Amino acid sequence: MMEWLASNKGMNIIASHDIELTEMARSAYTNYHFRESIENGKVLFDYTVHLGPSETRNAIKLLEILGYPESVTDKANTLAENFTHRREWEAIGLVK
Repeated sequence: MMEWLASNKGMNIIASHDIELTEMARSAYTNYHFRESIENGKVLFDYTVHLGPSETRNAIKLLEILGYPESVTDKANTLAENFTHRREWEAIGLVK
C-alpha cells in the first residue's frame, strides 16, 4: 500500500509504531517523529516534529507502569533489544 501511495505523487502521512515499516519505507518516505518521556507514570510528548524514526520504545514502559507482570515486560524488553541488534524478530511460542 505504501509503495502504491508513494508512486502517485501525492503527499502521504503515515503513522506507525512499527520499526520494520519505517525501515522498509525509508527509500520512498522521510521519517519524522515526536519525542516522548515518561514522568510520574505519564507519557509526555514534546509535539515537535523531529527528523528520522523514533528510537524510543514507550509501549513496554507503559506496560510496566500499568502493572503487567515483570516476567512479561522483561521478555518484551529482551525481544526488543534482540531485534535492535539483529534486525529480525524471534518467533514466539503461544500458550495453548
